[in-house]
Amino acid sequence: MYSLILRLIFLFIITADLNAERIKTKKFFFDSVNINIVSSKNSYYPIDTIARVSDINNLNIYIPYKVQGGELLLPDYFQEVDINKKIFEKVNSNVKATLSWNSQLLKGNGFLKAKVTIDGDINAKFIQLSLLKEKEILKFDYLSNYTGKKSHLIIKLVGSIKSKNFDSSKNKYIYFPIKSFKTNRIWLNNNLGSEYNNINSPYFNPYKKSIHSKDHLAFGKLYEWTENVCPDGFRIPTKEEFIAEIDNFEFRNSFLNLTYAGMRGIVKDNILFAGQFGSYWLNSSTKKEIYGVLRIYDGKLLWNTAYKKYGFSVRCIRDDY
Repeated sequence: MYSLILRLIFLFIITADLNAERIKTKKFFFDSVNINIVSSKNSYYPIDTIARVSDINNLNIYIPYKVQGGELLLPDYFQEVDINKKIFEKVNSNVKATLSWNSQLLKGNGFLKAKVTIDGDINAKFIQLSLLKEKEILKFDYLSNYTGKKSHLIIKLVGSIKSKNFDSSKNKYIYFPIKSFKTNRIWLNNNLGSEYNNINSPYFNPYKKSIHSKDHLAFGKLYEWTENVCPDGFRIPTKEEFIAEIDNFEFRNSFLNLTYAGMRGIVKDNILFAGQFGSYWLNSSTKKEIYGVLRIYDGKLLWNTAYKKYGFSVRCIRDDY
């Protein structure tokens, strides 16, 4: 009964103006979240990936938030929507999705922990799309900030993972997700900027991974450190996430197929040591302007740091945590 009352209070906050006291004492902001699920078919390359409803069942969602001027206690919450029947390979009975979270005390910057669950046939297959197509599976709206505006969680069915700012950029790349047999985490199949993933390259073959550590077509670009370089829903991995995928620090045994793309000095276009070792940015910072780097060479790993103006490879992991 108590949790029901709290949910009703929260729904009232969404649909009505916030009271003056709350506006004066607390400012809070929730970001939108976009998640892409790949279901694709292309006979030329060939590509044949199938997605099912189970891929979004019990899916953990982490909604970025910012709370200013104190703490914010969110009550239990849930919202239910129907999934469009036209998104399925075969017409199914009604399948419903629920976004929910437990009561949480929020302060500063962080992530609101939520979950998507399914009521219906979780084995139902989604349709398969061509490489650049996408269709919306479902959309949840939730409170965005203290003014009453709303943000949203959108889960899309896509034919591939598009590079950041794909539609407005001259350089267009598409990637495919690969799932770790060790951790069940989802990574992109190649380094960002790989020729295999460049739709304008004569070597375009987006489902292909690097052949060996010196495969220059899989080197990709060398990036300065930035939080937003990965496609939507993905990010730069942490040191711990890399370690979890690599057996006994032998990167050659990893399903990631990391490469020796070298590095770029602070002087642009000054590429060094290509084919001799690889360097990958880590999602960690020791001091201002200094970030973690994974270096690989001769089957060995080293953990270093570097100023963010240097250029290193990026391999993205899905932001599940």
